[in-house]
Amino acid sequence: MKRIPGYLIAFCLLAFGPSCSHVSSRSYATDIFDHQSKPIRQATVIPLVSTRTGLRFGPDGAGTESRAIIAIGMPFLWNSGDDLLQPGLRSSATMLVPMVGVGSEVRVYKWLVLMKGYQPLMITNEKSSIYYSGGAPLTAKGQSNPPFRLRSGGDEVRRRIVETLTAGQPDKNAIGAIFDWDIDRVYLSEKARDLIQMQK
Repeated sequence: MKRIPGYLIAFCLLAFGPSCSHVSSRSYATDIFDHQSKPIRQATVIPLVSTRTGLRFGPDGAGTESRAIIAIGMPFLWNSGDDLLQPGLRSSATMLVPMVGVGSEVRVYKWLVLMKGYQPLMITNEKSSIYYSGGAPLTAKGQSNPPFRLRSGGDEVRRRIVETLTAGQPDKNAIGAIFDWDIDRVYLSEKARDLIQMQK
């Protein structure tokens, strides 16, 4: 029986063996209270995210990467105290073979919090800004540190935002104006639209 060369076995193990994966463990557990200082429950949160993919080589991680795509992320129901950084909003990387890895970098710039009976709240992630220079990583308009507070009312503004986000043909410019950010892509599934419309 002919013997298989050692270098061929090593190559097969590296190329087809199990890969090593890593998902970012950063947490943004945050408290938001209503006008009676009670923790809010079942708010709809809509993230503004950028994603890029890259192929990395060597110990310093140098390599090529795609252009960052700014998009509306999948909305989700959220309770005060939970993590604003959902599993789908985390950066991840997989080592294909030693010194070669592929990954996706995900950054969340803002979270829009919608809750029936309350004014919309925009939370900004200062750590995702190139201008970040310390202090609290999360801020909201007129509120510099968590816990944040929702103000009652704002029905007309909230309904207008809901209608813009769930329109049959989403207007990138109109949605960008809501987030005060240039957006490359808007796609919301029926489930996503339902989560937003329930706060109308």
